Amino acid sequence: MNATIERLAEIKARCAKASTAPWIWETGPYSGSNWLIGSSVDGLDYHITTDHVHASELNGDAKTDAEFIANARQDIPWLIAMIERLLFAFENRP
Repeated sequence: MNATIERLAEIKARCAKASTAPWIWETGPYSGSNWLIGSSVDGLDYHITTDHVHASELNGDAKTDAEFIANARQDIPWLIAMIERLLFAFENRP
């Protein structure tokens, strides 16, 4: 398998393992019931949540969700570059 196919397979697997969408981000006091990850910055609490779906109703778990979130920073730019290359090739085909 070439590197591109392997990378797409890894990203697809992370997506499949992560908790069910949709996810949202919000600021405000920690609710304690359905957050995936949170942090306080400049006196505000930021949370990534599952749009008011209780954690027990989700497919996935904290470990796979954390892996998905942590890899998003490199996965999204890679996917964008791949789409741009494909669009360029499509627009410049003979």
